[in-house]
Amino acid sequence: MNKSVPLKSQNLTSFSAKLLDEMQEELDAAANSTTDTIITLTTSIEITNNFLNELRDFMRTYHFQNSEEEINFFKKIKPGFLSQLIYQQKLLALKLSEPCLNKKAKKKYLQRSLVIIQEFLSANQQLYIYCITNSTCLDDKYFLRSSYTSSAIEDKEFNTGYDNKVARIMASMMLKENILSSLQKLHRSETTIDSSLRWSASKVSLIELLYALHGSGSFNRGKIDIKQIATGFEKLFQINLGNYYRVFQDIRMRKTGRTFFLDQLKQSLINHMDEMD
Repeated sequence: MNKSVPLKSQNLTSFSAKLLDEMQEELDAAANSTTDTIITLTTSIEITNNFLNELRDFMRTYHFQNSEEEINFFKKIKPGFLSQLIYQQKLLALKLSEPCLNKKAKKKYLQRSLVIIQEFLSANQQLYIYCITNSTCLDDKYFLRSSYTSSAIEDKEFNTGYDNKVARIMASMMLKENILSSLQKLHRSETTIDSSLRWSASKVSLIELLYALHGSGSFNRGKIDIKQIATGFEKLFQINLGNYYRVFQDIRMRKTGRTFFLDQLKQSLINHMDEMD
């Protein structure tokens, strides 16, 4: 991870956004380097842990400009990194214990895992609802270090207590999405679309397009969920999109160029029409 700008001269927003982009690039490279899920997850855990440590090192010398910046860091930025690590660790544990040959046993295993996730979300219902509704009324309590005085917490400069819980909730939601996708694949028809089309751009680009088409209601007059569209894309292009929910969360967190691929498509079409003229 090369950085031409000294850490102390960068602001928190630009540094964390740059770090997140770099992390996603390395995660994509790891995913594309092998078809072995266990190897990919093991590598991804190491990558994410390294970037989280780099974020922690940056924060040791950084002073928040105000309480709003501190809240934003512990409510959104840090959980964005930490949730990825927790998700990958939990997914690795899930895959290592998952039945491989027996379809019925695998289905029961995944369903039990869903129950455990739901129990966790129910046990943290107040914070879960607070997060998914984008509430702000308790931000001072949840995401300022001065508001959390427990002696049990380690590295108090890098924790509020609640930021870790938010990350665990985010990771649980991503794991839930992954399990639901796996269950759907177990239930759906084995028939596939006979297509010679192969997607040659990045998976992130296809996922960006996927969510754009879903958001615009381009399929079935908008009366179709994201999973159905994703499944159709996977069949059409014979590609495994993986946890597209997690990737979309990363796309949302981009500080610049959130619609990079769509902007690129538009410019390519304009250039093509100009050439035809």
